[in-house]
Amino acid sequence: MKDKIIKESLHRFSIDGYYNTSMQSIAENCGISKASLYKYFASKEDLLLQAFEYNLEQMLLRATTLQVDPQKSPREQLIEKIVSELESTKEHRPFMHLVLRTAPPKKNAELMSMFKRTRALLMNWHYDSLEQMYKGSYRGNLWDLVVMFQGTLREYTSLMVDEHKSLNSHDVAHKVVEFVEAAAPVQFTNQALLSEEMMNDYATYRFDEDFEGIEAHKRTLCWHIQDTVEREASAKDRSKLIDAAAKLTEEATHDNPRQFMIESLGRYLADSVSISSELHTLQQLIAAQHAHFQE
Repeated sequence: MKDKIIKESLHRFSIDGYYNTSMQSIAENCGISKASLYKYFASKEDLLLQAFEYNLEQMLLRATTLQVDPQKSPREQLIEKIVSELESTKEHRPFMHLVLRTAPPKKNAELMSMFKRTRALLMNWHYDSLEQMYKGSYRGNLWDLVVMFQGTLREYTSLMVDEHKSLNSHDVAHKVVEFVEAAAPVQFTNQALLSEEMMNDYATYRFDEDFEGIEAHKRTLCWHIQDTVEREASAKDRSKLIDAAAKLTEEATHDNPRQFMIESLGRYLADSVSISSELHTLQQLIAAQHAHFQE
């Protein structure tokens, strides 16, 4: 039910705005009483922040879990990744702006913490993507190129999403890669401004060491799996698959998830719906948790 409330609030906040959306209307649309809603969320502000976190995680998940065609060249793979990120940002960025405009100042620290985590993960993903394109040949000078890449992509994103310029995601992706290809030779022959030491806080950031982040990511993966089940399950198996997805979510978000249960439920679901990427990431996160606690 908590997942349903978050999704409904995200929908209502996006359409009606934060101040014009009441907890009563969210409760009614979820088929529960207002009192029941407050058992899950202490306040409307709390619900807004959790919806914001969910939105950020969905954006990150869609951008970074793309299964690129291994037969394509590194250049073509990078273009695919950029298109995926642009499409994800177009979908989720408007709600981010809404939250930043309406969230109370006392919640700024929490919002900034969520943003920093997302920024670090995206920056690492961009680093890895560019390193794959250049086969690791220029590691010492790569951070400057990452920043230029992100700055270019950010400006195009702003024009597309914030100013509603009619730009095609594939055209933008090709243009960004052309810029990278033009800038790379210069960056790789000059002394790096952003050294590995300077960027160590980003380079060493790992999700499996951020327990607040790993729990948020696990929840988002489970929500994504449940959404996929609801969309793709056949009428014949729908009830059983939805029940299995709910059990997977319950197990995965437990303090000590049982890996054999995750694997068993995951295999059952993956036989019927396309969740292999999300399931693989979920299993990796749970394995990392187990490894940490056994140290």
